[in-house]
Amino acid sequence: MTLYSDLVFQHQPLQTVRAVDNNRLIVTIPFNYIHFVKPANVLHESLVSSDWRLIETDAVSAFPFLQALPAGTMVCDNLERMRTVVNHANERYAASGIMTILNEFRGSERKLTVSIIGSYASQREMNEIRLQIFRHYFEITKRRITIDFTKNNYCFTSIGKIKEELTLFLDEVSLYNKCSIYITPSKESSSKVDIVILGSQDCSTVTENKVRLFIDNLNPLSHCDYIEIESLSLLPLIGGTEFSNFKNIVKRTHCHIYLPNLTPELYFNNSLDTELQKPTIYITGLKSLVLLTKYMLSDVIQKISKTPFIKQLSVMPIKRESMILFMEDPEFLKNIMFETGCFISIPSLGFSYPEGTGDIISFQANSIEDVDNAINKFMGFISSFYSAKYEFKMTTSTTADVSKLLSFNDSLSFITNSIVSLAKINDDYVFQVVGRSEGLKQAANPLAQFAPYLEADLVKSTTTYQIELSNKEKDFIAGKKNGKIIKIMNMSSVTIKLLPFTDFNFIVEITCADLMDSILGLGMFEDELPSVLIFNVPESFHRQIIGVGGQTVQTIMRKYNVFIKFSNSFELNEKSDSTRSNSSNFPQSFVRKKNVIIKCPAKNKSQIPLAKIELEKLVEKVMNVNYFCSIVKLTRPQWRLLTSSQLNCNLNANRVKPSNFVTELEKTTNTFIKYPKLDHEEVNQDTVNLEIYGIDDNSKNCCSELIKLLPYEYELKLLKSGIFKELMDTVSNTKRMLTHHRNPLQLEFLNTVIVPLKLLYNVELLFKSNRTTDSVILNFYPDAFGVDWLAKEKMNDEIQQEISKSEKFNQMLENVKIFLKNQKMEITSQSFKTCEFDIITPDQKIEKENVNSKKLSQQGPDINAFSSVYTKTGASFQQPMHPPSTKRATSSEAQHQKGGSRFQQTINTIGPFSTPDFKFTPMSNTY
Repeated sequence: MTLYSDLVFQHQPLQTVRAVDNNRLIVTIPFNYIHFVKPANVLHESLVSSDWRLIETDAVSAFPFLQALPAGTMVCDNLERMRTVVNHANERYAASGIMTILNEFRGSERKLTVSIIGSYASQREMNEIRLQIFRHYFEITKRRITIDFTKNNYCFTSIGKIKEELTLFLDEVSLYNKCSIYITPSKESSSKVDIVILGSQDCSTVTENKVRLFIDNLNPLSHCDYIEIESLSLLPLIGGTEFSNFKNIVKRTHCHIYLPNLTPELYFNNSLDTELQKPTIYITGLKSLVLLTKYMLSDVIQKISKTPFIKQLSVMPIKRESMILFMEDPEFLKNIMFETGCFISIPSLGFSYPEGTGDIISFQANSIEDVDNAINKFMGFISSFYSAKYEFKMTTSTTADVSKLLSFNDSLSFITNSIVSLAKINDDYVFQVVGRSEGLKQAANPLAQFAPYLEADLVKSTTTYQIELSNKEKDFIAGKKNGKIIKIMNMSSVTIKLLPFTDFNFIVEITCADLMDSILGLGMFEDELPSVLIFNVPESFHRQIIGVGGQTVQTIMRKYNVFIKFSNSFELNEKSDSTRSNSSNFPQSFVRKKNVIIKCPAKNKSQIPLAKIELEKLVEKVMNVNYFCSIVKLTRPQWRLLTSSQLNCNLNANRVKPSNFVTELEKTTNTFIKYPKLDHEEVNQDTVNLEIYGIDDNSKNCCSELIKLLPYEYELKLLKSGIFKELMDTVSNTKRMLTHHRNPLQLEFLNTVIVPLKLLYNVELLFKSNRTTDSVILNFYPDAFGVDWLAKEKMNDEIQQEISKSEKFNQMLENVKIFLKNQKMEITSQSFKTCEFDIITPDQKIEKENVNSKKLSQQGPDINAFSSVYTKTGASFQQPMHPPSTKRATSSEAQHQKGGSRFQQTINTIGPFSTPDFKFTPMSNTY
């Protein structure tokens, strides 16, 4: 076998060597050198002594950037681990004639290079050394947590010192998680301090979130609970596309959600082997809202419990290793999972499958579309790594000067930032390089000087590049009747072959006898590679933009020399056998799909943004000239219930491809509905505007259909009361309840009315006040009280009568009345209320705003309507998380207590408000 994979150059394998004494094989691998210097002003420290070292006297030559530091400075880096594994390899494989050398003198440029030197016959042993080095390599990660004396006053004593309880916890978690932790004054403000965590990727991630969770639990008003999930692979599926589910829940509840690490053991040997329990999601916040968050998450988890969609693909191990080693963005894999809602399982750096097989990468998501999107993004990155082979035949066959070969190979690896192997086989020298395009092009000049460097004459040279590309791009790259390929070969001295590889990819092999000509041919080929931009244009506008016979879009295509393709994201929503394989097991998120592709050769990629701007202008023109617009003004509770899983799951009954109400309305009425993101709510805004665009009467028809989906309303009118304003501000004050702005009345109202209503019946409250009366309006759907309204299509008065007879409804209503009565608030009337909303044109909206502003200036401001579901920006969304303690908040609190109604049982669960008992104990819960 070859050192990396027979797949790399399977079509031109290296010849078998007989003269073992006259051959050498050198493999050089560049690694990132990462270091951190301990600051002088440290308020508290919990250091792992084995990770720190004093600057040595000889360190100046290897690491000149440390010259300015004073004597005795402590440095934490990944150098000592590399020294240890290299020394161990030399001791173990000395009898095999293999030497491993660590070049520390690249440290000034933040690099370390490791070279393995042996004979061509000792490839197996050299490969073992390579894997051992990968398994012991890790990159030190720095995490910072800033705490403020004002905001996090529970972390400090009355005189401003950090509480001993926190520092003792830092000592224990540092020891257990093998991370160094120290506290320094923050550069942001004198009232803040930074808790700095240094360690391997997995350990620092676990430690950071244990510390964050502990800080939350120091707050006497904060409560902690958790949810275990069956597998880490379900986490992106629970989060949904762009993690919209988590973002929406955090926005609505003001809770902190701590998630497990999505990429554990990306590096082979830097995780906590003792933590082996199920992946756990932690939630902190007000006790009632934590219970609500847990309920909302459990509801999502239950809906994705069906068998997920899974695809697997094979990649070359060397490319997987290069991807991990040379990722410019360490969050690359996580970002793909966040964006697509698809989990990616990838072997660790240093993992090896049985000889002769490639790596298996698994993708798991809620739908085939999500899986394919993740695969496209992943393989697009993998394809950016090229394989190159440079063969040189010299005139002399003297014994190789190993030191010169080592020096050249080390420099080449450093310059290209690639894994490089050099094999000397009699008179032949063969370099194999796996790296990015820019690195391979930089290798041309040094390789052109290789023969003079050895003081030998070059007889013959051959350069071969192999580029792995998606099968679906083969026709675009080759051109009609392979015209593009033939043109490149005619204009340069290269030979190009298209070779089959896997079910997803094929290989382009570019061969040339001249090194510099090969760079020219490679550049010409790269100019023909596809550049792609994908974005969304609402389906309602597609026909007008494309034009009769495609004339309009073809004009844009010719103008900018690009290819534009429109796709219909509605086409997979119908239930049919033909689309069953593309089905989904989870309702569609309120994130629009990208349905327009602009593609062109890379040499013309600068025209893609211009073509996109042209399309956007055309969309705007079509909207303003050909379309009528109706603006539906909804209250916040109405919008919350319209986007709730309760309504959309009912709409998706018996569907293979679940959808949502926006998609269904757009599809059936040929309109475009412009709506706000679910995780984005304007401060001090209690209404949501939906702009509906359509030709002729389509927008009005869409409004009529939308009205049928609005929730029912029940109004309790009250006499004017001084405390009503406090009830109105309950949810807007929720965030401040976790600090010193605690309002007992608001807390009681939240715990005994707002949250129980949401948990048990999905009821949202709206408050309105005028000069004479106050009103509490309950928004709900009838099926929450056992009344089927979508399927039977009964008249409103019949449904209202059926609801009023429901025991659940009367029980819910009675508990709301009890709270109001206890606050001495008198109910003057109660009744079902006609659902209020506004449907206006943009001109009417401007006119109405002008009239209202005049009235306000003359009469003074009235109290506006406030929604109990109004939320405020600032709720934090944390990721990832592992448990800090074996003593958790028991989930049994959510179960029914003995006696009392279901409503009262929920109230008993929430109150009274108490501080959770929290202590740190080492536990087993990392993957």
